Amino acid sequence: MAFINLHYFSNTLNKMTEVNVIVPEKREIDGTVDYESLHSLPLKTVWLLHGLSGDATDWYRMTGLERYATEYGYTIIMPDVNRSFYNNMTFGPKYWNFITDELVKRMRLLFPLSTNRDDNVVIGNSMGGYGALKWGLNQPNKFSS
Repeated sequence: MAFINLHYFSNTLNKMTEVNVIVPEKREIDGTVDYESLHSLPLKTVWLLHGLSGDATDWYRMTGLERYATEYGYTIIMPDVNRSFYNNMTFGPKYWNFITDELVKRMRLLFPLSTNRDDNVVIGNSMGGYGALKWGLNQPNKFSS
C-alpha cells in the first residue's frame, strides 16, 4: 500500500490544496510488491469526502482505511475542501467545480484510475455525506454508489 500526500496549486480554487491518496499494492506470497499489477488494469476508486470539522487526513488517521483499500483493491482519493459544503462560494473558491472537474482530471492524469462507472464510488460523512449525495445525484453516470 502506498500513501501519497499531494500539495499542488489548484487553478479552480486559485490556491494550494491538499489531496491524500491511498494506492493498494498487490503483494506476492514472499511479501514483495507486484508493481506490474498497478498498471495492468485501471484502478477502482473511492472518492472519500470529509466532514465539516475534518480535513483530508481524517479517514486514514481514524479508520483502518489502508487495510480496507488493500483488501478490496480500491484506490482512495481524499481531497481537502475546508468547510465549503462542497459548494461553489459566491465570493470565494469554487469547491464544487474543483471536486467534480479539476480533481477528477488531475487524479486520472497522475494515476491509472478507471473511468468505468462500476469502478467508482463516492462516499462521505456528515458534510462529506452531503457532498457525496450531491455529486452522485448530479453525475449519476460516474458512480455506481
